[in-house]
Amino acid sequence: MGENGKMLTNCVQIFHTDKNGPDEKYRTERITCRGIVVNEGKILISHETVGDLFLIPGGGLEPGETPEECCKREVMEETGYIIEPVNHFADVYMYYGSDTKYINHFYACEIKSHREPQLLDYEIELGLRPDWCDIEEIYEIYSNYKKYKLSEPERYVLYQREFLALDCYLKLR
Repeated sequence: MGENGKMLTNCVQIFHTDKNGPDEKYRTERITCRGIVVNEGKILISHETVGDLFLIPGGGLEPGETPEECCKREVMEETGYIIEPVNHFADVYMYYGSDTKYINHFYACEIKSHREPQLLDYEIELGLRPDWCDIEEIYEIYSNYKKYKLSEPERYVLYQREFLALDCYLKLR
């Protein structure tokens, strides 16, 4: 559900970051699930302080796990927030590199409770911490993804993904 109680509708975004596209054969497929959590005009973000990278919390689907379970686990691990995915509102397909197709499921989520994040060693090294950011500010950061295309291609791809999902969320709520 959106902040105003309306059910969000599913929206699919596809983008390509190389010459391959959806018709190409990919050796691997990586599925991730991400949660958009909004509270009082702020959005919950996983902030990698070492590289100053702002990402919507989420991560990879594990074997035997449903996408909703993955979203709950990943948001809790990264931020400490126990959430409930209430609406699967967007899928962002990314074709990046020569052999991997990324499918990113995005959920609108509600907060249930909070505890300490359970960060992995590499996340600790990245200085990962949960931050509440103003929606308009983070939207502005993501909408400028094109400026990173040549200088920081990974940030370019990640911010483009986040922009597409957040833009869809904001249009549907």
